Amino acid sequence: MKTIAGKTWLGKPDEINPKILEWQKQFSDIVTLDVEKQFSEDLVYAITVTAPTNTQKKNFMVTVPHAHEPAGTAAAMNYLNEIITGRTLDGTATKLPREEILDKIRLTFIPLANPFGRKKSPVDWWDGSKYSNEEFGYIMKGRLLNNPPLGIVGEFWHYHPIFNQATDRLENIGIVWEKLSDSFYGEPHFYKGCAWWKIVEKLTSKFYYDLYIELHQGMEEWQDMDTLVIHPREHWIPEVAIEYADKVEAKILENWKKVGASPHPGDKDYYQRAGKGWLPDLDMPSERFKMSGDWLSIKYGTPQLTIEVQNNNQQTDAEKQLLYQQAAIEACVAMLI
Repeated sequence: MKTIAGKTWLGKPDEINPKILEWQKQFSDIVTLDVEKQFSEDLVYAITVTAPTNTQKKNFMVTVPHAHEPAGTAAAMNYLNEIITGRTLDGTATKLPREEILDKIRLTFIPLANPFGRKKSPVDWWDGSKYSNEEFGYIMKGRLLNNPPLGIVGEFWHYHPIFNQATDRLENIGIVWEKLSDSFYGEPHFYKGCAWWKIVEKLTSKFYYDLYIELHQGMEEWQDMDTLVIHPREHWIPEVAIEYADKVEAKILENWKKVGASPHPGDKDYYQRAGKGWLPDLDMPSERFKMSGDWLSIKYGTPQLTIEVQNNNQQTDAEKQLLYQQAAIEACVAMLI
């Protein structure tokens, strides 16, 4: 599908919010909304879609935590449009088993967890044609006082799930951050005090999701691979959740290869090799700084996976980004069916 900003690629709040409200109005029998307001007054929506039947359903949650990773939002919106209306955003009839999905699965999507950040993005998608990866990094993370190199900014980002602008005094606040108060900012993927996580807590306590995935982007410098799927394996993750996540991972890799992606073959040691095995945690300082999804595995035993599609690299244009993200969503739904 050709990507057209504002039509087949919906990524900004002023594009996705009207479409979400349209779905609710026209398909109220299958669409339910939950909403949380950020400090900035921006709205975070969760869309739950399922047929109004009494059949026992599997529960599936998909979220897009980061403002600088718009392909997940675009794919989520197109997939939802197919399931809700029976058509893709360009008007083509869906080939998905829509009725079976609605009957067997309860789908919950948070297509944009940080609208405050996303609305400040200078582009609809990142394909490497307008900004170098260094420029992209500063737009994403911001610039620290006295403008140190990007590597230092990256360390600040990784070690500060929240920061106080009154004391840290960033010269420019990147789009990854959510404004929490007049002076505090949080990283939505790391800090559970951000607005979107309130919706996750509410809905997970109600539906006990059978599978949870986050749609991310990265690997800006990679040349031979353009997709990656990972999931945590630490001692606090139930073994049964790890085993199921392994099966889902295999299905995603299979789907990616079918649509022409070049996925990483798998990385069981990703978290420790990336340094995430030793970051501090606000609640349990002696353990790894848990990512948002880890808490669902701990609290409910929910298998969770992180989907990564290449960002800001000219070998992976917007159409491929959307295609690969949606292929991952479809693989997960196929597993649940």
